[in-house]
Amino acid sequence: MGSEPHVGELRLFAGDFVPQGWLACTGDAISKADHPEMFAAVGDRYGREGDRVKLPDLRSRALAGSGEVGGAHYRAGERGRALAVAESNTHPSTLGLTCLISTGHAPDVMTGEVRPFAFGFAPKDWIACHGQHLRIGGNARLFSIIDTRFGGDGREAFALPDLRGFTPVGHGDPPELDRTELGEARLHLAAGGDARRPRLHVTYCISTAGEYPQRKP
Repeated sequence: MGSEPHVGELRLFAGDFVPQGWLACTGDAISKADHPEMFAAVGDRYGREGDRVKLPDLRSRALAGSGEVGGAHYRAGERGRALAVAESNTHPSTLGLTCLISTGHAPDVMTGEVRPFAFGFAPKDWIACHGQHLRIGGNARLFSIIDTRFGGDGREAFALPDLRGFTPVGHGDPPELDRTELGEARLHLAAGGDARRPRLHVTYCISTAGEYPQRKP
């Protein structure tokens, strides 16, 4: 608590808006004059439009690590095949969330933020994203951000995102890919493939504390 995210740091958010200090990962182009620190940090690895550079586009896409593995080298900004696709049992494998990128002027922790943890429990002021229902009366701040888009009646209770066995992807309507709604559970990230790709399971948790995210004016 008390520090700020690095410029270019990516975060997941369960709200339907982009808070102050963040930009949406929707592939928008930014200018050096408007965002000099972001322009310098990210560069044009995600694309360029004239003298403007593009932000990452995570609409209907998931994250994968860059680097060399199995003789193949994956660079930051490279796009590839889907990580998760429909299985024969037709169980959903992805969940739409809001993907944010930090401008370097944002709170370290926000209410409604979703993060992966390498241990098997939820730390203090966080709750595991297991789709459980919470009472609105005792969780008004969190409810005001995520509402009932993940479930609940909206009168007494609301549901948290369920990321057990799911891959979070950015919501939105990208070119050449199917639209993903916020809170939507889908069967795949992109067409093609006959089985899930290799994966590593972690514990996704949602913050109940931290700074309340302020909407941009």
